[in-house]
Order: sequence, then structure tokens, then C-alpha cells
Amino acid sequence: MLPHAYTVPAFSTMAPSDIAATLRSTIDETTFDLNAFEDDLADPAAEFTWASVMDRLEIINDPLERLWRVVIHLTNVINSPELRAVETAMQAEVVALQNRCMQSPAIFHAMAALRASDEAVTYTVEQTRILHRAIHHAIITGVALVENERDRFNARSLRLTQLSMAFSNNVLDALNEFALVVHDKAELDGVPEEALALYAQNAVAAGFEDASFETGPWKVTLDRPCYLPIVKYCAYRPLREAIFRAYIAIASVPPHDNKAVVQEILQLRHAQARELGFDSYAELSLATKMAPSVSAVDEMVESLRSRCFDVSKAEIESLQAYASAHGQSDLLQPWDIAFWFGQLLLPSERLRKDAFDIDEEAMKAYFPLDRVLDGLFDLVSQLFGVRIVATQGIVDTWHRDVTFYEMRTVDEPGEPVIAGFYLDLFLRPGQKQNGSWIEVLSSRTSVLGTEKTPVRVPVYCLMLNLPTAMDKGPTLLSFSDVKALFNVFGYGLRMSLTQANYTASSRPSGVEWDCADMPGAFMSKFWGERGWWKMNCISV
Repeated sequence: MLPHAYTVPAFSTMAPSDIAATLRSTIDETTFDLNAFEDDLADPAAEFTWASVMDRLEIINDPLERLWRVVIHLTNVINSPELRAVETAMQAEVVALQNRCMQSPAIFHAMAALRASDEAVTYTVEQTRILHRAIHHAIITGVALVENERDRFNARSLRLTQLSMAFSNNVLDALNEFALVVHDKAELDGVPEEALALYAQNAVAAGFEDASFETGPWKVTLDRPCYLPIVKYCAYRPLREAIFRAYIAIASVPPHDNKAVVQEILQLRHAQARELGFDSYAELSLATKMAPSVSAVDEMVESLRSRCFDVSKAEIESLQAYASAHGQSDLLQPWDIAFWFGQLLLPSERLRKDAFDIDEEAMKAYFPLDRVLDGLFDLVSQLFGVRIVATQGIVDTWHRDVTFYEMRTVDEPGEPVIAGFYLDLFLRPGQKQNGSWIEVLSSRTSVLGTEKTPVRVPVYCLMLNLPTAMDKGPTLLSFSDVKALFNVFGYGLRMSLTQANYTASSRPSGVEWDCADMPGAFMSKFWGERGWWKMNCISV
């Protein structure tokens, strides 16, 4: 069991009305604590120390931060009108309280005094970095703005948060509402049986009770597990075009139209940047990144373009020749590229079959999910000296398909838990956002530890969108599925293995965003290692 039960939400008993009530009381408590904190800092006799300023600030902010992350997480994985209503109703107060904390003159003055104090020379590298970044973040969040400027800034800040939520909801609703029911199996020529089974499951859920992967009908949606098999494998070009056009136009037509949303976001971001003294939002964005300037980014992009453009052009010309030789006389269109060339930069499925007799769909049989997870956990154990154990019903989850794991270090007596994580792997149309990502519910910190457990362990959620298994058989993964799993697990490893003592540096935003992908990229490299495949592929 995790040492701090309060860091693990009781998802199975969390009704939206209960969440709203808990948010209300947490906001009130945070406001009360923040008022008292500012009063203490304003006392002429106040002594500023790390414990009295930075530690206290972390203690005050932590309950609301954790609860709000739970709300955002639930709207991303089991979205419902009731959860949306809670987020909408409470969002303004949460954003206002967050802005108030960052823009507090009393807190800013205390942090500046800490940085200039004699005590500062005793700070660890972690503490020095946290203090520097906190001061910098306060500046770019408007602490130096005068009253009218701050009011405008905060109003735009709230509106941007509302627009972000509206954008996500429009995408989810547009995905949920689109459906194309195919009755002629010839139109799905080339599509793997696993995808046909998924389409048949969709059709059954839509009321076609007798649907089957052999006889149909088949309901195709725009969720990626449905979309990709069409554009990669479907030989019927009109269907590829229809699905491709629908996919690139997600949330671009009423009633779930994001065009005006995007336009307003761009305008408000520019206004925020100008209010803070930046020439553009690009400059403001880079203020929290490692890249030194907009021009440096432009130069890097142009450097890549100049090296890649002619090569890419030649590849497309070669692909056009191959497509023409294999029956497509028309010029290649965007909905043809994945079919002939393969997803992203992979070799064409047909080219691969012709040259190497390799069928990626057939190779899924070598990678059942359970075996891949065991292999991934074994690899992590060898690399980092940890053991990963499923808790088998001890911890509440938000869906029956979600599993909770503990990560334990094997190098210490008793194998203490160093992290807990939820694994939510499967697609839930209409409820769960597309893609793969991590959501951190609580970060590692010694500030909020106890005498029995000096360090609060991190708890996070890893999400993918794999199709469910056909006929309750084993879930089989493609190359890209395995790579996505390794990638998202890398983010979790960063949360689990960090030795940071404060949430400001252990949480995802504790590093600059242009290096945040490094842990995922690191783990993705092992996905291609021959030794891992040899140990963890099964013979069929």
C-alpha cells in the first residue's frame, strides 16, 4: 500500500456534486491560508527563511492543486456533462486564486528578499533554481502590473483557460458525433480483421445488434484506432478520402467549431505578451524554455527544412512512381500518402511487404499486451533497480479497465514504495481524449512528508488509446503501440525516480518545456533494441 492514502483519490465514490462541494471548501481554506500568509509576510518584524516562505507556500497551494488536477483528469478520461459543469462552475475561482498567489506583492517581496539574503548561499542547487524560477514566473504572470493592467491580464487569463476547455470539449464532441457506417465490405478491402472487429463493435454499440467483423455493418469513427487502419490499409480510395477529410476538419464546422476559438486564443495570447512587454507571444512562450530567442528557433527550423526539403521531394516523387506502377494513375493526394508510404516516415506497408515480406498487422501476434508489459517492467527493473507490482483491487480507479501499480526500490530493506501509477490503456469513445499522456495527481516532496514517511511519493496516471481485444482475446500491439507505451512510460519514470525534495522541481513543469520530452524519447530508444525484442517477443 502507498504510505499516504490521501494522495490516492477515491475515484469510485467521487460523484460530481461531491467534487464541487470539496472544491468549494478547499478554495475557501486556501483563500484563508493565503490571507494569513500575506499578513504574516507584511509584518515588519517578519523573518524570511526558506521554511517560512517557500515551504509554507507549497503547503498552502498543494491541496487545491491536487484536487484541481483530479477534476481535469476526470474530464479527460470519463468526460460527462456533470463533470464539465463542475469544471466550468469552479474554474473562475481557481484561476483567480492561482493568479492572486503568483501576483502577490507580499510573496514576491519575500522571495526577492530570500534571494538577496545571507541564507541564500546555503541553499542547494534545487532550492536556488526553484527560487529563481518562482521569481521569474511571477514576473511573466503579471506581478509588476498596476491595478488596471492586472485586471485586464487576469480577465484574459481566465478567458484563455475557458477557451482551452472549450477547444478540448469541441474536439471530443466532434469525434463523438461523427460516424460513417459501411455496409459493403468491398469498400474496406485491405483493412485488417482487428480493425474490422473494432468497427463491428462500434456498430453493435450504435444499435446494429447483428454486426460482425465478417458481415458488417461497420461503423468507422475518427478515433485514431479507427482512423489509422483506413488511411494506412484501405484500398478503396474514396473511403480514404472521406475519412481523411473528416479527420483534418475535426471541430471545424458547427456546432463544434473551433475556428473562432483558435482566433480568440491567438488574439488574447498576443495581448498578454504585449501587456508584459514582449513583442509577441512567441517571445513570452520562450521565457520559460531553453531556446534563447525566436530567431534561434526560426534558424533551427530553416536549417532542418533546407536539409530535408529536397530529400522529401525526391521521396514523394519516388512514391508517386511506385503508386503509378501499382495502379494509381492520379497524382498522389494527402489521403494517399499514408496508404502508399506508411504512417509518418515508416516505409510503405506495401513496399515493406514487397521487399521484405513483412506484414506489421501479422506481427502483432508476437506482441500481446501482457508480455510487452512484463518485458517493459523487467527492463525498467534491470536499468533502475525497481520492482513494479499491480495492487489487484486495493486502490480505487475511475474505470474497470484501469490498473494501479506500485513501484518499489529493491536496493533498500523492505522494498519501500517510491511511486504509484495508474495505467489506463484503452479507447473509450465519447469519454476519453485521444492520444497518450501523463497526468500527475501528486508530486514527490519532503515538505509534505510525515515522521513515519519523510517523503510523499508521487502518484500519476499514464493514458493510451488502444483498441480493445477482439472476441475477448489477448490485446495485441503494433510496433507503434509498443513505442507509444515506452514513450509515455518514460514520463512516468521521471516522476518516479526523481530525488527532488519539492513539488516545484519534481512535477512536470519543474523542467523547461523544450526538454520535457527527453524521458519519453530516452525510453523509446529501448523499444528498438534487439536484445529487448529477443527477450520479449513470443513465438507463434
